[in-house]
Amino acid sequence: KECGIQLSMPEEVVLDEVMKLRKQQSFRDRNSWPVQDAIVSPQKPAQKQKKKEESSFYSERELLRLLIRYGDEVLSRVVDKETGTETITTVADYIISQITEDELLFDDPVFASIFSEITFNVSQGLFPGDRHFVHHSDPVISAIAVDMLTEQYTLSRIWSSRGAYVETEETLLKEIVPDTVLKFKSDKIKIMQKELRRAMTEAVGDDEKICALQERYKTMTSLQKKISYGLGGRIVL
Repeated sequence: KECGIQLSMPEEVVLDEVMKLRKQQSFRDRNSWPVQDAIVSPQKPAQKQKKKEESSFYSERELLRLLIRYGDEVLSRVVDKETGTETITTVADYIISQITEDELLFDDPVFASIFSEITFNVSQGLFPGDRHFVHHSDPVISAIAVDMLTEQYTLSRIWSSRGAYVETEETLLKEIVPDTVLKFKSDKIKIMQKELRRAMTEAVGDDEKICALQERYKTMTSLQKKISYGLGGRIVL
């Protein structure tokens, strides 16, 4: 393996431990948190499901899955020709910088909490890793981590449109991670556009305000086109 940074423990071991945990009564009891059912239950009310479809829920979840599973994997290596200094960017480095530099936020409060915790640890030169989240003191976060880590052979929701089976996801991180960040940004822009449309409707009669909102909307549309071009049609926006 070319990477100089390894996962906290082999994926097979993590997944084996996760499956054992799920069978333990103590783990099931600890995770019988009321909120958990609303987050991980496969049968959700149609109205709540529709709200998730219209939000950035799935792209937020996918970014966190990549962070938890592959956060300390090397995404790129750049060597300075003059000094010979090598700069390594991990999956966590890339995702965190892309999100924080654009001042984007996670709408889901649990996801926001997980991202905040990862960001803090990475800023301290540490990465919490798989086991930290599987054994997390918050049962909701622990349950989410378990579900993410047991998705070993299932394509994530936002990648299913590619129509291909990814046998080894880890080998495609250089493609998957940037594209997932772009999908996340695309979802955020669509939410902003929706808010701008509503604001324009409410500003009827105030031509100056409507003009300003229209300019912002045009900017969002331009950014959306750039993101679509960057994705190259690999993900349906």
